[in-house]
Amino acid sequence: MQVRHHNEPLPLAVLQYLLAALLLLFLTLPAAAQGLPNLAALEARGAVVSALVVDLQSGQEIASLNADRQVTPASVTKLVTATRALDIWGADHRFSTRLAATAAPTQGRLPGDLLLIGGADPAMTEETLWHFARTLAQQGIRDVSGDIIIDASRFGQVACSLRDRCDALQQSTHSYAAPLSAAGVNFSTVAMRLLPGAQAGQEAQVRPEPFSLPSFKVATEATTSQGGGIELTAIHRNLGDSERTEIRGGLPSDNSGLLLRRSVAHPERLTGEMLQILLEREGIAVGGGLRFTYQPHPYEVVLAEQESRSLAELLKGMMYYSTNYTADVLALELARSVGQSAPLALPEAGAALSRYLHDVMARSRFGAGTPPATSLRDGSGLDPDNRVSAREVIALLDEAYRRLDLFQPLLGSLSVPLHARGSLLQGGDPSWAMSVAGKTGGLSVPRSVTSYAGYLRFLDGGWGAFAFFVNGTPGHPIPRADAFQAMRQDYASFRAGGS
Repeated sequence: MQVRHHNEPLPLAVLQYLLAALLLLFLTLPAAAQGLPNLAALEARGAVVSALVVDLQSGQEIASLNADRQVTPASVTKLVTATRALDIWGADHRFSTRLAATAAPTQGRLPGDLLLIGGADPAMTEETLWHFARTLAQQGIRDVSGDIIIDASRFGQVACSLRDRCDALQQSTHSYAAPLSAAGVNFSTVAMRLLPGAQAGQEAQVRPEPFSLPSFKVATEATTSQGGGIELTAIHRNLGDSERTEIRGGLPSDNSGLLLRRSVAHPERLTGEMLQILLEREGIAVGGGLRFTYQPHPYEVVLAEQESRSLAELLKGMMYYSTNYTADVLALELARSVGQSAPLALPEAGAALSRYLHDVMARSRFGAGTPPATSLRDGSGLDPDNRVSAREVIALLDEAYRRLDLFQPLLGSLSVPLHARGSLLQGGDPSWAMSVAGKTGGLSVPRSVTSYAGYLRFLDGGWGAFAFFVNGTPGHPIPRADAFQAMRQDYASFRAGGS
């Protein structure tokens, strides 16, 4: 028998065979072997995961797990809306709201109607309305003989396309599904500050903010408790010609105050009543009533114009607070900018965003010939029927990274875990807390969703991008804390990669 010594080289044919076997073994390894074992472990618990980590400088994939699987993205959808908005308008873009009149003022009197023409400012507040009232007063106008007309024709009357938004038009216990309008104010919500009484047993005090409105009432049966936790319910109801927030429960006597915010049923009515009160506070009497129009209304003269904050500033607030109203108003305005006409609908606006992401994928170095399959129905991620893959989001992040006009404002809108809202994302890893910046997403029904996507810095200082999506299945939710923990643990293993 021939004996081969350890230092003798193997024949070439044997080496080729072994290399082929190793390659086959690598290709058939489970996804966990590709650098995301903790996310893969969640799959063993029934999760549906799509994840991808890339080095943006070298163009290499660092870690992958079902990167082409279509999943529910939740609020990571806002990355698509933000990037498209920056792409079309630029970071310094501002939205303009106008105050006009059907007749020119004469001798301190406005003989016709006063129009507020909505300009799709997604974060308009009562401050804008106050500026309008103040400007009219400075022009010497003291009387409006006609009506106040809220012109929301830029979008038309936006029909609800999601159960949460449709339900909220009748009864709301939250603010995340507020109705959309080109002339909305305060994110189409009303706010109330609840304060405990001086002693236990006394009725709690309710202060509408910024002030009371004729058609938006508050009814409270909340009392002051000696101690314990906050036990309150606040239901906002549509009563047809008015709306009412009903507050019940108890507020501890040592509580410093609680701000409650609820979505309204009629956003244009909210804007109109706020404007009317502010006009009256400036000494301007309004002889007529309040009307709303979803068709362009003729006017003779523009009396004042107010611009929004810059798009970069708006995106920063939208990302930090994950404001669905802002994102979906932007989505509607984006749809209008590419040729859709009023009345605008959110599913069609989402479809326009899908087409944009398809185009991004088609030219992406990370597309790898993968056919785009994104299907979006809104710009916020509130719709659970949205679908996107980790690879498609990475293509989007790479598109922004390669263009400074997109990258600088998009990165500036994202939070690092150290300063993010809530503690679940932060964890106990200082490098994670300060070396990634992204947008989270979360849903609880009809399936649990925990998502996180954005940018990271490798140990060598290079830039990377990541997209993690963890979907539960009906009846088998994945706790948000578990999903974030898996992301952090996998991050620790791949961060040493990079170029």
